Order: sequence, then structure tokens, then C-alpha cells
Amino acid sequence: MYKAKEQGRARSATYDSGTHDRAVRHLRTGNDLHRALERGELCLHYQPIVRLDTGRISGFEALVRWQHPQRGLVGPAEFVQLAEETGLVVPIGKWVLLEACRQAAHWHERGAMVTMSINLSPRQLAEPSLPDDLARVLNETRVHPDAIWLEITESTLMSDAEGAVLALEALRALGVHLSVDDFGTGYSSMSYLKRFPVEALKVDRTFVDGIGREPEDTAICTAVVSLAQALGVKSVAEGVETPEQLAQLRTLGCDLGQGYLFGRPEPAEIHGDRPDQTVCRAAAPHPNGAAPVRPPARPEAAPRIAREPVPILVIEPKRIMVPANRAWAKPPDTGHGNGHNGDDAHNAQRSDSNGRRRHRPSNDAPPARSPAAGPRNGGTRAPRRAAAESRRSDERGRLPDA
Repeated sequence: MYKAKEQGRARSATYDSGTHDRAVRHLRTGNDLHRALERGELCLHYQPIVRLDTGRISGFEALVRWQHPQRGLVGPAEFVQLAEETGLVVPIGKWVLLEACRQAAHWHERGAMVTMSINLSPRQLAEPSLPDDLARVLNETRVHPDAIWLEITESTLMSDAEGAVLALEALRALGVHLSVDDFGTGYSSMSYLKRFPVEALKVDRTFVDGIGREPEDTAICTAVVSLAQALGVKSVAEGVETPEQLAQLRTLGCDLGQGYLFGRPEPAEIHGDRPDQTVCRAAAPHPNGAAPVRPPARPEAAPRIAREPVPILVIEPKRIMVPANRAWAKPPDTGHGNGHNGDDAHNAQRSDSNGRRRHRPSNDAPPARSPAAGPRNGGTRAPRRAAAESRRSDERGRLPDA
């Protein structure tokens, strides 16, 4: 029934097992949320807001978290809407307002003059007691009202524009500042916008995500920043995550920014006692005025592999031993044969592979014949055959058979 009513009049909705599971989870979350505030399970995380011209932290936005005993840390998307429906957002909002102002006063006592941005829900803004509750918190925490910024979404303001004007004027009279959150996602009227006593416009993250990449998102971001400059109010970009987005916002003249590029929402102790002295590396101005670029990740060094020493193979020179019974006999110098003019000494002295001189017989000298071999052939064919056989044997690295 509730799902059909959410879609409008004369609507119908189909019930299924998933609807039952969501209804049971919704009921359990509501029951646990009633006791969460009493048990102290709620906590605040603070996301830095950075000046884009200097990169220094100028303030923080207080974001509520739920430390569930069984489910762990629960984000606001899972319980804020439920708190709005059940009315628990009013007491939770009062607690957030008090804790955020206490933390801002703590930082101011340490010398860090940072601002504190606190979100107001539509139901809180509609509460007639909101100005009195805020005045009581300011007196209790002793925080300066000039350091407190209250953020109201654009859709909340336009849901009851006339009533919103009166509520905002009462809050502004206390000395706090007002800003329009998620600007560009609603349907603001320019005539009402100039009546609202707001001093900052926050560009929604959905437009910042596509700046410099999507022409429509870039045009909307340009229009919002230009509108803020024309109205004389500050411009704040939400959801800044890349150096390219930061460079585009600086080119447009945007004043402040917040997002994961500068820091995630974290507990107050993580930011220390002097967060105003922190300069975000990603937003630090470049010496030549260009936007800083995130340095590439350094590749991990490959592990060194221990190598065993390579053994050195030493080859000893092989010495050829010629048996005495196979020694070459120097033939008589006949002055004929192969045309070397009998220069056997020159051919017999050669160098081996190690540079040492060793005696090798001339290729032209035939082996000595034994007396039993018969008389020498008087022709020239036998010496040539012997010389050819000697050369072939010498190429094979062995002595010819006698």
C-alpha cells in the first residue's frame, strides 16, 4: 500500500517475497535506530573542505555514521531516510548539531580556526524550535557563530519556499551562515533564490563527475559557478575525485572543494589538533600555475633472484704426441715435385691454437718407406698421391697410416 501511494494516486503495486524481506529489514532497522541514540552508537566523521587556490583545509562537513553492534559501520544512506520517515531525524539532528559544534570549539581552542558545515533535514527546518535549539547549542559550546555553516538541500527549500525564507532569516539572525546543498538537482526559482539569505552554492557531485568530459555537466558547472560569482556568494564543488576535475574547477574560478581527492570522511582524531595547517598534496598550487597532476604509481621492484656462480670451463691445450715409429722422414731436396723449391723448414714450423710453435711435417714430404716395401716408384704419380693422402689425413687431425 505504501509503495503504491509513493507512486501517486490511483496506483497499484505487486507484493512479492522481496517486498516482504525489505519490509522486515526496514522494521528491524527502525527498532535498532530507536535505541542507537540511547546507546551511543552514533558517531560523526568529518570530511575536509579545501580552498582550491591554496590547497589548505578551511573547514569540515560533519557526517553522521551508525556503529551498529552486528552490522558494523552503517552509512547514512541506509538509515537517514528511515529516520526522516519515523521522525527520529529531529532528535538525531539535535545530537549532530551539538557534537559538531563541540568539535569545532575544540579545534578553535587549539588555534585552528576552521569552519563546520552541518546538514539540516527538511523535517528539522520545519521545526519551529530550531532557532532556539541552535541558540542553546551555541551558548553551551561557546563556539563562534561565524564558524558554523548550515546546509539545506535545494529541494527542501523549494518544497515550502515561503516558510523556508522565514526559517532561514531566523537562523541567519543568530550569526551562522547558510548554503544551498546539491544545487542544480532541484527546481530553484531565481526570484526565491535572491530572497534566500544564503551565502554559498554547492555544486552537486553528479555534475562535477562529468566536468571536462561531458559537455552538459561542464556547462552546468560553469553556470552554477558563474551564478555564484554574480550573486556574490561562494561556490563549493562536491565529489572532487581526480586532478582533471580540480583543474577544470580552478579554471572556472570555483572557491572551495571537497571529495575523495582531498580526503575521506574520518573521525576527528585522525585530523589532529591543527588541521588548518594541513595542505592537501593533490590541491597544492603548482609553481607555474598549472594544476598538479597525480604522480604515477611507482612500480614495485622485481625481487632479486640469487644466482649461483657460473663455473668456468678451462680447456687445457691438447698436445699431439707423434710415435717414434711414425715420425716423418725429411726427404732429400730434389728441387722438383710441388714447386716449393724445397723450403721444408718454412712449412714444418707452424703455430698451434695456443700460439706455441710445434714441429709438423711438410705436406709435401712423403712418409719414409721401409726397405720391405720395395723400390720407390720412379714416376711422379706416387709422390702426388702420397701428398694428397697426407693433406686429407692432416685435415682429419690424425696421422696417415704408414
